[in-house]
Amino acid sequence: MNGKHSPLSKDTEQAILLAAEQEFMSRGYEGAKTVTIAHNAGVTHAMLHYYFGTKERLFNKIFNEKIALLSKMVTDVIFKPDMTPLEKITAVVDRHFEFLVKHPDLPRFLLNELAHNTGRRRLMEHKLRFAWSKVLPPLQRDWDKMIVEEGMKPISIVDFIMDVVSLNLFVFLALPVLDVIIENYYGSREAFFEARKRENVKIIMQRLLQNNNAYE
Repeated sequence: MNGKHSPLSKDTEQAILLAAEQEFMSRGYEGAKTVTIAHNAGVTHAMLHYYFGTKERLFNKIFNEKIALLSKMVTDVIFKPDMTPLEKITAVVDRHFEFLVKHPDLPRFLLNELAHNTGRRRLMEHKLRFAWSKVLPPLQRDWDKMIVEEGMKPISIVDFIMDVVSLNLFVFLALPVLDVIIENYYGSREAFFEARKRENVKIIMQRLLQNNNAYE
């Protein structure tokens, strides 16, 4: 495009990112079209490329934002001073699950991309390694303190996060084959999600608490 361009407004940027996320989720990275993204965002194709460059850069921006949001979701709760340890645990499970409710196609999409794109998998490994090196030591210290204070079963913060992610992710990875069960037994996806979230909190609590019957 010729000439200078004013800074992209926040609303327009969000419209582009939302349209891009929907296109990537529905068609996969290879099948996604920047022309379609621009059309759905209400901008010109040239404008999209001017502000975001290539499809790869646009995808990476969305990918990085999701990873950062997930990381912040956990650390904000664990380090929050005005919550009890048990409230923190419940909040981690709850917030991660609600994030997936808002982005139900994200788990399948990311797993597919990471399985078939070596470069993206290496990028993910690098980001996780960097994040863990900065966040894990203080996170583990706070976690160990919680274990002692609440008399919880000894478990590392990594194992706790893996348990939460595994329980929550399965719900959304299995959605395509669960719809019949959901319709007949739960009545709606909303009811199913709420029931599974409560059950996952209960499972995690029973996993952690040695002598507490509150979650039985």
